[in-house]
This record gives sequence, structure tokens and C-alpha cells, in this order.
Amino acid sequence: MMYLVGAVISHVGRIRTVNQDRGLFIPFVGVVADGMGGHAGGEIASAIAVETFAGATENVPTEDLLRLGHLANARINERGQEPELRGMGTTLVAISLDGELGQVSLINVGDSRAYRLIPGGLERITRDHSFVEDLVEQGRISRTEARTHPQRNIVTRALGIDPEVEIDAFEVFVVPGDRFVLCSDGLVDEVEDGDIAEVLANVDDPKLAAQQLVELAVDAGGRDNITVLVADVAEGPEPGEPLDADDDVTGTIAPFADLDDPAPPTDADGDEAVDEFDHEPMALRTRAMATLLIVTLAVAGFLAVEWFGGRTYFAGTDPLDQDGGAVVIYQGRPGGVLWVGPDVVEVTDVDVAELTDADIARLADRPLVSSLDEARDFVDGLDRRDE
Repeated sequence: MMYLVGAVISHVGRIRTVNQDRGLFIPFVGVVADGMGGHAGGEIASAIAVETFAGATENVPTEDLLRLGHLANARINERGQEPELRGMGTTLVAISLDGELGQVSLINVGDSRAYRLIPGGLERITRDHSFVEDLVEQGRISRTEARTHPQRNIVTRALGIDPEVEIDAFEVFVVPGDRFVLCSDGLVDEVEDGDIAEVLANVDDPKLAAQQLVELAVDAGGRDNITVLVADVAEGPEPGEPLDADDDVTGTIAPFADLDDPAPPTDADGDEAVDEFDHEPMALRTRAMATLLIVTLAVAGFLAVEWFGGRTYFAGTDPLDQDGGAVVIYQGRPGGVLWVGPDVVEVTDVDVAELTDADIARLADRPLVSSLDEARDFVDGLDRRDE
């Protein structure tokens, strides 16, 4: 009987303050999701996606993997009707194994990827649903240029944006020893395929391999959140059968493991911590309370800026000072609010060159609206020149 052995590791990176990625590995399914749509929205969207797959307790065939993907899309879209979460979405890449058929199933939406390690390198299985992938396929830029393109983070398809979404599916026949890696774009934007393949080929333990890949991405700049899932096809007893204490054939189950976070305390550690606090002098308790108050106020201020900076939408070009190109929809405010800069949430099929001079001026004013639907209505209302 074949099954998956794997692990997933996630890291916030060097630039971002919040990790909007989520990852899950359990014996029957592995998932990586990269959220988008502002601070709270991105975290919630990716969490909903991962939680939808977390209940798998047996082999998940392709049609059921797709069903779970569409269920995740519906749940995110429904939650996204809340005013403060409008426009949120997430990429998704997921893997499952039918051990009896000897077949791996994969699905993806967005630009999170799945690869298989093959002799001499990596075989890329999924296709990015992104603006730069379209440019590469049109021959307008190279693969190398795509890795540093300023619009590389614009996805053309994601879970949760619309009530229905097209999800790509792939089926790969496997043998014991095959190795797969699923990742968010935070890995591939920083680390070359050859370097990824070298780690996968030389590090046997899936958890250690995933951790080393994450560390490579962080060391290379860590401009985005990074999540890596490594899954191996193994053969032996079915996952869940009684095993020796030191023999964990199902690998590491790490729904969300951040390299910088300490391990959660055990019950014994918690009891000791409470006991030590109960015997602290009053001065230490007062100092602790003051520190807690300062931290609470700081967090409240941080959340207020995030909320204010991301509660509006507007249409423009990408970059904002560009005269031509496609009209895009941003969440946020022109110029940003402190560290909260406007994020591209949708690339429209409207070209600035098609617009009348009056509507080019309207676009330049960047009027703010309160929802993604209102921003779409604004773009739909722009007048085109007569052809």
C-alpha cells in the first residue's frame, strides 16, 4: 500500500509583518494556500481553504479533491461578502494519493505551484494563473525576467473572488520514492529551480528538506511569505496503523509551522509558568501589566491603520504613474497609509489606450469606492473611443 510521507513549513519572510500563507499536511492530503486581500482578509481566506481539506480521513480521488476546492471557493466567497473582507481570496495547490491506483492527484488555482523531482531537476506540474505567466506564454518576457517582474504577484484566478472558479487538475502515476514539492510563490521568486532540486535530491527527511528550502528563500531576501510542503510516496502499512513510538511513517503534521515561533509549551511548562507568576513581587506584576497595556495599544493602532488603509478600492494602472497598459483595481488608498500600500486585486481587460480623454482624466483622479463591486462598476462605466 502506498501513502504520502511529508511535512510543511511556513515563514513570514523578511519584509512582511503578517504571514498570510497557510499549509497543511496529513497522511491523505497536503495543501498550500497564499492569501490576498489585505491583512485580515488574506489570512482568513487561506485559513478557510486549508480547513476545508483538513477533514480528509481517506484517499481523496481527483473528483473529490476538485469538490473540496470548489467548496473552499464557496466558503471564502460567502465570507467575503462581509464589508471588511470584500475582495479577499487565496491561491491553492493541493495533493492527494490513491495508494491502490498508484496515482497522485493535484489541483491548483493561482500561482502556488507543484513540482516533482526527476533525474536531473524538477518537473513542473501546475501552471500559474498569473499576469506574468501569460506574458511568458505570449513570448513577451522570459522565465528569468518573470521571476523579478514588477507585476509578478498579480494572479488572474484565485479562490473566493467569484462564486464560481475554474480549478486545474492533474493526475500523475507514481512509484515509491517519488518526491513532490508544493509551494507558495515566496519560494520560487527567491530560489532557482536548480537549487530547489539540489536540496530535494540530497536531503532525505521531508521536514528537513522543506525547512532548508524555506531558509534558502529567507536568506535570498524573503520578500514574501514562504510556505513549502515536501511529500514523498512511500510503501508499507497504511497510515494510522499502530506503530512503534519512534516510527512515524506519516511524517510531520504541521498545519502552520513558523520557523521563528517557539514550540508551544507543554501542560507541565504551563503549570510552572503560572506558579512562578503567582510568586512574583508586586513591582514585577505592575511592570508586566504596563508592558501588556503598551503592547495592546500598539496592536490596536496597528490594526486600525491596516483597517483604514485597506477599506477602500480604486481603479488605476500598474504602476500607478504609468500612462498606458491595462486598467487594474486596487484595494487601499493611492500612495498607501503608512506601511499599508494599495494592493492589486484584479487586472481588467480594459486598456487605457481605448479610453476617451475625459475618462483617462477620471481614471487619473482615482476616486475611492467602498467595495470591489463598486470599483468594477466604475471600470465598466468608462467610455471607449469609437473604433
